[in-house]
Amino acid sequence: MSALLCSDLLSVIRSKDIPLFLSQFAVAAHTFSAPELGSIGYALQQQVQIGEARQNGFVATVDVSILSSSNAMELPNQLTAALAADWICPRVSDTGYNQWRFKMMNAGPITSNAGTHVTVCLLDESIIFDVIGLTDDIDLVEKKLAECSREIDSLVSHFLENNQSFLILNTPLLSKVQQDVLLDFRSKARLSHLWCRFNAELLALPQRYDRIFVIDSAVALQGYLPHGEFHDPRLTSVAKLHWTTDAIRGMANAQARAIRALLGLNKKCLVVDLDNTLWGGILGDDGIDALEVEEGDHGDAYAKFQQAVAALGRQGIILAICSKNDDANVRQCFAQRRMPLSLEDFSIVVANWEPKDRNIRHIVQTLNIGDDSVVFVDDSAFEAGLVAKHLPKTRVLHLDGDPALYVETLLRQGWFDRPSLTEEDRSRNKLYATEEKRTVLSASFSSMEDYLHDLNLQVRVFPVTAREVHRVAQLTQRTNQFNLTTIRLSESELSARISDPDMLNLAIEAQDRFGSYGVVGAVFGRRSGNSLTLENFVLSCRVFSRSIEHFVLSEVVDIARDMQCGRLVGHYLSSSKNQNFSNFYLDAGFSPIDADSDVRCYAHDVALMLSKPSWIRQGILS
Repeated sequence: MSALLCSDLLSVIRSKDIPLFLSQFAVAAHTFSAPELGSIGYALQQQVQIGEARQNGFVATVDVSILSSSNAMELPNQLTAALAADWICPRVSDTGYNQWRFKMMNAGPITSNAGTHVTVCLLDESIIFDVIGLTDDIDLVEKKLAECSREIDSLVSHFLENNQSFLILNTPLLSKVQQDVLLDFRSKARLSHLWCRFNAELLALPQRYDRIFVIDSAVALQGYLPHGEFHDPRLTSVAKLHWTTDAIRGMANAQARAIRALLGLNKKCLVVDLDNTLWGGILGDDGIDALEVEEGDHGDAYAKFQQAVAALGRQGIILAICSKNDDANVRQCFAQRRMPLSLEDFSIVVANWEPKDRNIRHIVQTLNIGDDSVVFVDDSAFEAGLVAKHLPKTRVLHLDGDPALYVETLLRQGWFDRPSLTEEDRSRNKLYATEEKRTVLSASFSSMEDYLHDLNLQVRVFPVTAREVHRVAQLTQRTNQFNLTTIRLSESELSARISDPDMLNLAIEAQDRFGSYGVVGAVFGRRSGNSLTLENFVLSCRVFSRSIEHFVLSEVVDIARDMQCGRLVGHYLSSSKNQNFSNFYLDAGFSPIDADSDVRCYAHDVALMLSKPSWIRQGILS
């Protein structure tokens, strides 16, 4: 069946109906074999130009350079297919066989037409054994591993200092033949220990360097090797191909997960069903005491699933319930049954008998997020199909079969992966739970303006310091709706901006009567002559509909005046997600000016003050 579907999709690609291809491929990508995905990736590279990605339905673009220690000719195809499954259009360039050392040592500035550039460096055991050969001399192997570790550290440092590309490495795997040539088990154990220590040093690189990801290959390939082999000695001998096609597919998927996170396309919200999903049994039929969680035939499996959901919540994923149940029964169940999850772990609970697609729309509207930020899980094929049909941008997981597989099914695609975590992430569910209190308060007012006045909203706009670098860089990477030019900054790039006197880097912090929102936005500008140009402006969706963006813009006008600039220029670059704010500068009273690129430019005379919303006051936040 997958071969027939693959043939159909290849025909769609050749017909250049890329939107149709994307809609079909995103749902079925996991069903294809590695060779089929390679064919699809190759066809896409021939037919799709990165400059036409937006009109073809892709939500993001990225430039990818591939380095490798052996022949990785299949990786561009597999990586293209893996990214296309997430509506990402890559432009992939392969530097060729065993050029990784030369390219990293001679790395210079990289220009990316896509806005984001990623360098993937695929490493294998040849970095050691191509030099010393197949050997029983463990002392020699230890010496070479130590030299290679120092060399990679030096190459990484040089590479990251000399360009702004993100770098993705992997841990090399040790093939069985390298172990089998050793006859005594003490030597076998020593070789494994040395190899694990070498890989551990690679995995520690992100602790010392920004803009680098290191993939644990042994973990990444789990589930991708039907015959258990990542290495084919025949292909290695003939073509220097150290990886099987299935292994390349697994590595490409792991790399695609990292790239998706870098582009800010990770999912923000997990919506879960209850009956036979979060617990075993039907609450309304079986009663509270009969539900399987920790006890019963599948109780342990449901408990582990709840533990996984709770772990996601602690790391900043918004948790919500969407269940066909009586609300009172659901709340009583959580109150009576001791489970890994409590009702307080969820930002919003919707338990009624309405269609689930309608309830999910209510959830995303309440949380002020897009339906493309949601993963919905349900054991019912009918409910999963209904949501998939009416909310095509929402990722839907049908949890059918053995509950013991629920955790793996939930986490397999890495939809919630992100480059890093902040304290704001860890408190996100509490922040959204507080938002429910704001919603209840708003219903008691006859006008939005009266409600906003009663919120006692305070906003502080202040220069970014080292303390805020991590959070502000994260905002640029993960904010998509109010991100006026979609410029993504790493921590090192932001740190460099802070030290430049011609750069303006402002953080935005807010609080109201219910508590602090934390750092929710940032403004990035550059002074040139008599003008201050706003290169980007980002604001979290958590604080939409409060006019914070207009308050901040008026503050920036005041700052530009204090800097003795005569003109403030604002930039806007359209993306698939920020179009609701395409007229932000126009609506604020700026005038359009000519530009030679896709970036729209608007100007404002700083002698003319902008009005501030009357319900927002400036102050030092607690």
